[in-house]
Amino acid sequence: MIKRIGIILILVAIAAGLVLVLTPGQSGRPATASDGVNSLQDDMAKEPFANPEIDRFDIVEVLAAKEGDIVGGRGEQLMITNGIRHIVPMNEITRLLPPDRIPSIDNPQYISSSDADMWLANEEFVLGIKRNGISRAYPLQILVWHEIVNDNFKGEPLLITYCPLCFTGIAFEPFIDGEPVQFGTSGSLYNSDLVMYDRRTSSYWSQITGQAIVGELAGLTLEKVPIDTIRWGDWKRIHPDTEVLSRETGFGAAYGREAYPGYYDRGGPNFRVAENDSRLPAKAIVYGVFKDGFARAYPEQAVADAGYQATLVESAVR
Repeated sequence: MIKRIGIILILVAIAAGLVLVLTPGQSGRPATASDGVNSLQDDMAKEPFANPEIDRFDIVEVLAAKEGDIVGGRGEQLMITNGIRHIVPMNEITRLLPPDRIPSIDNPQYISSSDADMWLANEEFVLGIKRNGISRAYPLQILVWHEIVNDNFKGEPLLITYCPLCFTGIAFEPFIDGEPVQFGTSGSLYNSDLVMYDRRTSSYWSQITGQAIVGELAGLTLEKVPIDTIRWGDWKRIHPDTEVLSRETGFGAAYGREAYPGYYDRGGPNFRVAENDSRLPAKAIVYGVFKDGFARAYPEQAVADAGYQATLVESAVR
């Protein structure tokens, strides 16, 4: 029996203490220079916010924090600029598009695996999860155009997220102060990773950490839920009764077509990364593991060479 320790598949640009992962595969909607790349500071000043093994701060502690207080689970200090609360430098957030220009899927529809086989190839990647007795697959060829699915499993909300720039598929329990909240795409990036916003307070959240980084809730962290990044052929073999996210989303996206042509063939990330690490190529695929306060990255090729059940202590990037 293999015990999962919270492994996340990502593209690496080891930045700001995080292992960020980028992958070759179906990606998301491209942003162009004409969309404009600006600092968020001016934008946010005009729009006041309505609202494991690391330390967690509850909403009462976060809201009561003053400038200079530690509010982040990794020791981040609260900063306040022009009345805006944040735990990362504002100039490190890259604004590309208006919020929701990449539309989240808020009313997902599902089809059977046999129907999905008509357009979903066995070698394509999906995010797969089983929850409350329901198995679901989210094809990356759809997620690349939406990045967020506000889903529900028998009355239990679940947030499904995917950053095509980092190849990170992560699920969260979308609760703030015990209340379910929907999320959308902010149109911004932090460390070349998706920045989400919640539709209760408009706070900005890092997708890879699940942490609010700008806004009223800066420092608060969402609870992660295990989800698999797996090829469709393998997922349906393990879960033959799986439901599959339908292409009938209500949007006219070109599902099945590459959304970021040439992106994965270029050497480094297209957008700002606060810190770079030369131990691996920026877009090498790694398996990232965080356990007992330590983070390690296992290169995909090393995992394949050693066998899926091997313990890759010597191959770890330390």
